[in-house]
Amino acid sequence: MSKLINYFKIMDNIIDVIGSESSTRYFLSKSYGIELMLLLAEFEKNNADNGIEDTYDRIKFYKPRRAAFSSFCNDLEVNGSIKYIESSKKKSKKIIRLSERSKEIANKLRR
Repeated sequence: MSKLINYFKIMDNIIDVIGSESSTRYFLSKSYGIELMLLLAEFEKNNADNGIEDTYDRIKFYKPRRAAFSSFCNDLEVNGSIKYIESSKKKSKKIIRLSERSKEIANKLRR
């Protein structure tokens, strides 16, 4: 039982950290938002060439329809949570990255 309580405390802390900043709070509005934020942090760490399709394909839990995912990513960009940058491998491809502030919050979660 204490492992379960510890798990809930960890999750509560994660939600508090993400919810404390306007650039990351919007990730909490979707059931897959935390997973998306962590995926984007991992992609950046590995310097992955992840476009919208690659990112969508990696979502495992509560996967939305493709159009809804694209719309959510656009909302995240408008909110300042993510940014699209040109791929160095393919000029017609845009890769998704966390905004600078969102990266700072993601790094807090790693500690």
